[in-house]
Amino acid sequence: MQLEKKMVDFQASWMNWCKLEQHLQRGLMQGELNACQIADFTNIGCRLACQLANASNRLLQEWVLRRSLFLLAQLTATLPNGICRQQAADQLYLPLLALQRLYRAEPDAYRKICQLRASLNQQLYTANK
Repeated sequence: MQLEKKMVDFQASWMNWCKLEQHLQRGLMQGELNACQIADFTNIGCRLACQLANASNRLLQEWVLRRSLFLLAQLTATLPNGICRQQAADQLYLPLLALQRLYRAEPDAYRKICQLRASLNQQLYTANK
C-alpha cells in the first residue's frame, strides 16, 4: 500500500513538473508568465529530485535539477524586468544548491561544480548579449 502511494506521488510530481516546464517554455515565447507558476515549478522540481534520490536514481535526479536550473536561468536572462524575472532569479538558488550537494558526494566534485557554474555563467552571458 505504501509503495503504491509513493508511486502515485512520484507520477503526479513528474507529470506536474513536465506540464509546468512546457507551460513556462511556451509562456516565455508568448510572454504569458505568472510568478506563482515559476515558484511551483521550482518546488515541484525539488520535490521530484528528492523522490528520485530516495529511489536511488541519481542520474535522473541530476537531470531534473539541471533542467530546472537552466530553465530558471533562461527565464532570468530573457524576461524583461518585472515580478516574473525577479521570481525566477530568486528561485535559482534551490536547484543550484541541490546540484552542489549532489556533486559533493562524488570524487571529482570540485571539477563538476566548476563546470556547472561555468555553464550557468555562459548561458546567462549569451542570453544578455
